Amino acid sequence: MSYQLSLLKIPVKSIINSISFYTDVLGFTLEFQAEQYGWAQLSSGELNLALYELNKGGGSRTIGGSIDFHLKLTDPDFTALSNKVIDTESLVDNRVHVGNDGSTFFEVVDIDGNVLKIMKCN
Repeated sequence: MSYQLSLLKIPVKSIINSISFYTDVLGFTLEFQAEQYGWAQLSSGELNLALYELNKGGGSRTIGGSIDFHLKLTDPDFTALSNKVIDTESLVDNRVHVGNDGSTFFEVVDIDGNVLKIMKCN
């Protein structure tokens, strides 16, 4: 048996306001949105991501804080995105971190306070 990620869901206050952050800042592509259901679906490569407004059918997770997943990018995409996000002042501690295990990552805070960790893969 081998699992694959089907859809990553992130709770937001307003899909309309959040779409621009995920497309303009993080580089996702908007696939479709359904404002009446508080739902927007985006993609990047093979990753499908959904933004959803609470209690409109997508779920009821608390908005804000760690999303509890790590995305990964290869260089030079990692470096280009980290430089771009530093300019938007959306990075936690406004820097790229190196972990005790040698991993390189940054954490991005979206407009609703959700924190996404992006790892550099070697």
